[in-house]
Amino acid sequence: KVLNARQLSRIGFTYERVLGDFETARDWFESAVDKDGSYWPAHAGIAQVAIEQKKFDTAIEYLNAQKRRGFRHPDLFLKLADARHKKGELKKALSMVKNGLQAYPNREDLIMKKGRILFDMEKFEKAEESFRTAYELEPDNTKAYLFVGRSILQQGEVGKSVNIFRSIIQREPEQRAEVYYWLGRALGESA
Repeated sequence: KVLNARQLSRIGFTYERVLGDFETARDWFESAVDKDGSYWPAHAGIAQVAIEQKKFDTAIEYLNAQKRRGFRHPDLFLKLADARHKKGELKKALSMVKNGLQAYPNREDLIMKKGRILFDMEKFEKAEESFRTAYELEPDNTKAYLFVGRSILQQGEVGKSVNIFRSIIQREPEQRAEVYYWLGRALGESA
């Protein structure tokens, strides 16, 4: 049976996400691109493999080439920002996220990435705004609410952060380990 680009990409994602075999995953994604060069998830997979392997320049070059070819997808901006963020190019990463948000203003994943970059830039008030926006768009996004609490904690508002962390623990038992860590840090700062 001949597989189409979608099926080939699914195999690639299995190797990447489940098995952690990035070389084999890249081979499957490249086969998907050979089958259908317009199938964006295959291109995204190739870029993600490079990011996972910490080959940030390779990912950036590949994604920029797809951008020049005319691809327009929110994930393109997200992956470019992610590669630049992980490479430590925070200003360039933030610029890429802002470009993505101009085209896709209500994308919760782009808003979260903006918050993470601002957080790493130690712009905690702006990061908090982004995390709150992401949480408003997706109220089930516990990670966004956790980062609201972390941003508030970094701004010195221990009591507010403690309340947020405690509310997460009550609502999301599966998040307890990470939230207890931040609750402990907050309580330690208040002592």
